[in-house]
Amino acid sequence: MGMPALLAGRQDRLVAVRDRASVIVGTTAPCRAAAQLVFLLALSVSLWRLTLPNVLTGAGGYDDGVYMAAAARLVQGHLPYRDFTFLHPPGLPVLMSPVAALGELIGARHAFAAARVLTAVVGAANAALIGYALRSRGPGAVLVAGLAFAVFPLAVSGSGTLTLEPYVLLFALIGTCLLLSTRQRASGTRLVWAGAAFGFACSVKLSGALVVLAAGLVCLVFARRALPRLAVGFGMGLGLTCLPFLAAAPAAFVHDVVLVQLRRGIEARYALPVADRLLDILGLRATSNPDPRWALTTLAVLVALIVVGVALNRGRLLPVEWFALSASALTAAAVLRAPQFYTYYGYYPSAFACMVLGVLCATYGRFTLEHVLAHSRPGTIVLRSAAYAALAGSVLLILPVTTR
Repeated sequence: MGMPALLAGRQDRLVAVRDRASVIVGTTAPCRAAAQLVFLLALSVSLWRLTLPNVLTGAGGYDDGVYMAAAARLVQGHLPYRDFTFLHPPGLPVLMSPVAALGELIGARHAFAAARVLTAVVGAANAALIGYALRSRGPGAVLVAGLAFAVFPLAVSGSGTLTLEPYVLLFALIGTCLLLSTRQRASGTRLVWAGAAFGFACSVKLSGALVVLAAGLVCLVFARRALPRLAVGFGMGLGLTCLPFLAAAPAAFVHDVVLVQLRRGIEARYALPVADRLLDILGLRATSNPDPRWALTTLAVLVALIVVGVALNRGRLLPVEWFALSASALTAAAVLRAPQFYTYYGYYPSAFACMVLGVLCATYGRFTLEHVLAHSRPGTIVLRSAAYAALAGSVLLILPVTTR
């Protein structure tokens, strides 16, 4: 048999191996089951934290009082920006208005408890959606990304009080899952609904625009015709929430929501070095000896794994991989460069870091699987499997899974 025939036979064998790996790794039903499992486990962790002393009904912090008070005044007929100052878009007071209305009947103390239980459910849904967004990469990616966020220190601590971050992330992830359909192209209706979810995320907090930017980048690279429908949905989601308040007090709305945010942090009273911020974003603050140098080392390892993963894919990234990398980079850069920094700011970029983690494990896992199926020599199988498994597993080792 000549050399061309041998090469052709080997090429056919590798194609068959990739097909078999795709069938094993990328099945839809197991991905849905994996996301449901992640939700149940994350909800168990969040509800467990609420059983700790003074978490459910105690003084949870400054922010939840501000947001619940804004929702209560909205229920009473007072509009934010026109009747009182509120330094964020109106999405969260609108969402919390049913809880605030319930508080008129059961009391403020129980209303706060209900808001915290709802936030715990939202946090569990976020963990499931982070994994489900990676369903095109297989159930392994769904489990790794979802479980990593379910036990992430900031995710667990964020489930005990009412803050903006879990809710802006919820709607950003809903838009992500609608945009990144398992089909080759998402339908027009799905694109509009995805844009609407992204728009409502921005109506909760302006940082939702970073995920919108990542979604727009994916559309520019893979499907430019999707941009108009996505933009229409975005305008609907943002406009239906914000326009009534903007119309009631245009100058005050622009001042509170836009101008004040641009001026924040001039005094830099809460400024932290980049390495210290990375401790929170990467979850290393919860370790016994949080050292900023470990944060920089962890970041370097992650970047190296990403570069190798891109090389393994020969530079041909899927839409979900483009989205995970761009969303993670944009949100992390925004938090690292912000004049002010509070610990819960790391909740948002850490979610997309977990998504990148799932993508990396899927990339290394599939590459290893292809080689295990393609090579029949036991020594080669063992050595390559161990090398790639160790490389992918090192990510899990450097990201702690301990809770506070």
